[in-house]
Amino acid sequence: MPSITPKTPLPRSWNATSRSCILAANCKRKSPDSYPGWVDRRTLNWAVASEQLKTVLSPSQIEIVRLMVEKDRLYDKVNERTNLLTAQFKKQSAAK
Repeated sequence: MPSITPKTPLPRSWNATSRSCILAANCKRKSPDSYPGWVDRRTLNWAVASEQLKTVLSPSQIEIVRLMVEKDRLYDKVNERTNLLTAQFKKQSAAK
C-alpha cells in the first residue's frame, strides 16, 4: 500500500478509510491464510482501483494516490536491484 505522510493532502476521514479499503481489495493477499488486511501492495490492480476511487476521491486526489503507488513500485524496483548488486559484490569479494 502507498505510504501516507502527514503532508499528504488527502483527508483522514471516511474517504481515507474507503480509499484504503479499495486499494486493499484490489491487491492479492500475501498468503491464502493471511490476516484479511495483509496484502501484497506490489500486486495492486491500478486500472480497477482507480475506477473505484472515483466514487470517493477527486481527480487530483486520485492522481496523488497514483503517484504514491508509482513511487512505491519504483522503490521496490531499485531495492531489488540493490540487493542483487550487493549479493554479486559479496560473492566477488569472497572469491578473492
